Amino acid sequence: GHPAEVMRGLAKGEEAAAIDVGASAGLAFELEGKSGKLDAYRAATAALVLVAPPRSWWLERHPDAAETIDALIARAISGDDDASELGEIDLTSGKLAAVYLWLKKVGAARELAATLPSNGAVEFGDGYGDGNGGLIVDLGPGCYRLTRHELATPWDDETIIAVAFTAG
Repeated sequence: GHPAEVMRGLAKGEEAAAIDVGASAGLAFELEGKSGKLDAYRAATAALVLVAPPRSWWLERHPDAAETIDALIARAISGDDDASELGEIDLTSGKLAAVYLWLKKVGAARELAATLPSNGAVEFGDGYGDGNGGLIVDLGPGCYRLTRHELATPWDDETIIAVAFTAG
């Protein structure tokens, strides 16, 4: 879906908005608006967990709190007891593309996905701005449940947000 269409969907107050991505379907959701970056983890409890802000962002702001940050991230990755449901996504190809809303070359994901080895992952960008705006991960074919889990931190008004993709 077009970024403006996605933003309108999310502006309605829903935690996720269904989007049309051609032959497939997808879900749009927000992680957080502080860093513009995330970390991706494979976990025993889920096929993939996206965590924002990433560990490096936390360490820049709280350099003496590495153990606390690592413990918070470990909790975010392993738990979803109070998580809210975002929806389900059926991955017939087994490949999940997670992209930044304003990524200009989303079409590159299709070509990259075709070359991805089993259980592989690859980052990609569009040449604009810093870093990569997309990630393709081979999770294996199946239906995946998406949940969003927020954890409070010891620092005022700061939370860690995790979105888990769990086979189901």
